[in-house]
Amino acid sequence: MGDQPVAGKYEGKLNIALGVTKQKLGQLTGNKKLQREGQFQKLKGATQDATEGAKVAVKNTGKTIEKELNRGLQHIRSKIKP
Repeated sequence: MGDQPVAGKYEGKLNIALGVTKQKLGQLTGNKKLQREGQFQKLKGATQDATEGAKVAVKNTGKTIEKELNRGLQHIRSKIKP
C-alpha cells in the first residue's frame, strides 16, 4: 500500500463523505437535485472504496503466492543439492 498515491487511498471515503453531506443538505433545503447528486457521489465513493480494497487484496495475494513459490523452490533446491 505504500506505493499508492494518498489521493487514491482516500478518494472513495472522501466521495462518500461529500455525497452524504450533499444528500443531507439537499434534504434540509428541499433541493431534490442536490439530494440525487449526493446519492450518486456516495455510490461513486463506495465503488471507489471497494475497488481500492480489491486492489490491495489482489496485491497481497500475489505477494503470498510469490513467497510460497520461493519457499517451494528453496525446498526443492535443498533436496537436489549434492
